[in-house]
Amino acid sequence: MKIGLIITTYNSDKTLRRCLNSIKKNDFQKDIVFEVIVVDDASTDETNKIIEEYHEKGLIDKKILLQNNKGVSYARNIGINSCLDVDYLSFLDSDDCLEIEFFR
Repeated sequence: MKIGLIITTYNSDKTLRRCLNSIKKNDFQKDIVFEVIVVDDASTDETNKIIEEYHEKGLIDKKILLQNNKGVSYARNIGINSCLDVDYLSFLDSDDCLEIEFFR
């Protein structure tokens, strides 16, 4: 099963690392594969540096950096449109953590 996990961010440099680390350190079932997509809504803090760092490590599959702040709904729709080959979609806010029980 492939799940598109869309994370929208805006000035999230204080919480984004914890969010992304919760995805990589959870021991999910072997049959669950994530496509992690981060859509940044024109952050003005260090969020983009964190996104780039995790993208270079291969922990973010797609990064989308918006030039103008459009709001969370717009950012989520951009993420949805970039999920091409997934079985399910899920959203995770940049100040959330993903728990194993989420998919049970």
